[in-house]
Amino acid sequence: PCCWKYTPAGCALATRAQTLVDTIEVTDPVASTRHELARELVEDLRAIDARLADNQRRISAEIARNPTSLN
Repeated sequence: PCCWKYTPAGCALATRAQTLVDTIEVTDPVASTRHELARELVEDLRAIDARLADNQRRISAEIARNPTSLN
């Protein structure tokens, strides 16, 4: 799946990762730590997705303000 296709809900990959993390059954302290680390990684994915989307928005706005033969 391509993570460059943004939706209002965010990247499909991060959403799928969150779904998987939500299904993890925490049975002991080690599993609990792994679950927490997985949740943090999903948060990191969402933050990266937001930065990529912002970068794309900024680039598009700059191109619109300064037309070139490339657009």
